[in-house]
Amino acid sequence: MPPICRGLQMSPYIYTTGDRILEYPFTKLIHHRVSKYQTIQIYDTVDFGRVLVLDGEINIAESDIIYTQSLRSSNTNQPPDLDGQKVLILGGGDGALLAELLNLHTPPEHTTMVELDAEVMEAVLEFMPSVAQSKNGNVLSVLKGPCEDRGELKTYRSECGNYEILEWDAVKYLNHCKKENREFDIIYSDLTDLPLDTTGSSLENLEFLKNILGLSLQVLKKGGRWSCHLTGRGNQEAVEDFLSSVRKMANQLSLEVELETCEQFVPSFMETWVFLHVYLK
Repeated sequence: MPPICRGLQMSPYIYTTGDRILEYPFTKLIHHRVSKYQTIQIYDTVDFGRVLVLDGEINIAESDIIYTQSLRSSNTNQPPDLDGQKVLILGGGDGALLAELLNLHTPPEHTTMVELDAEVMEAVLEFMPSVAQSKNGNVLSVLKGPCEDRGELKTYRSECGNYEILEWDAVKYLNHCKKENREFDIIYSDLTDLPLDTTGSSLENLEFLKNILGLSLQVLKKGGRWSCHLTGRGNQEAVEDFLSSVRKMANQLSLEVELETCEQFVPSFMETWVFLHVYLK
């Protein structure tokens, strides 16, 4: 049995959602910063390239294109046709999903990404640029360009006008869209995962996700789709509970929905992850 590693900058031991303990192959801490919202770290690893860690949780690695594609659409082998569609990304500060959408043969007409923590985007742009690379350049490079500053809301727009990044709170933005009757064809919730338990701060995270879901359904066009990442396969009870919450929320809003889940093994998570796609009829 190998010896236990001690005295490292970050414990190499992580828990999966199935309560297994895994030793993570960190080799070097590349970036460490505590923002207003969270602790941001980027590590080099043996197997996964560089990995983004937020508050001690693995967020994404350079090896995790399958994670991004599974969030993008349920069929990872057949890229969707998003021609003429308006898309909203909530969170997604690593820029991977935005880059994936812009790399499609038929990308969206316009994509809005709303990310609260600019320091996450800046860290990825400097230390993990490959995850946010589109065929026309790094999507996060707009942060170095002109900024429309309205106090708590900062807006950065691409030169060709096909996407914008808003440095703002996702809940506030959804409420703004609801007030302005602005709707989207697809909404991606690339925020926090489902918690492993429902006590303390974990309960707050769960209620936050339900709030995001409810607001999103109210600004989603008929025939549109709401997609999110949930949790690992080992946390099946939480998955079923959230699916029930989706159905209950839709019923309260007098909406008819169809739910689809898909699963993919994510390299840097070292386990199979569950993704949810909600179709509004």
